[in-house]
Amino acid sequence: MTHPLELREHTYLTDPAYPFNIFRLRMELLLKGTPSLYMHWHEHFEILLMVEGEALFYIDSKPYEAQAGDIIIVPSGALHAG
Repeated sequence: MTHPLELREHTYLTDPAYPFNIFRLRMELLLKGTPSLYMHWHEHFEILLMVEGEALFYIDSKPYEAQAGDIIIVPSGALHAG
């Protein structure tokens, strides 16, 4: 599937031999219905761990509800938002 290039996220990887990054999103004051992850895609897979709260993620147009303790895996090249 080909996605729009303007939605491609260029993730910086510090070492090509160790292609792994950790990002932490804190949404303390987020209003319900406000996106925490804007729609994007990238060439690597992504693992999302819900530490607390609830969220709704869309991966290639399919909805996935997540709550504390859930893990969401986004495949490489998938268009996703949350």
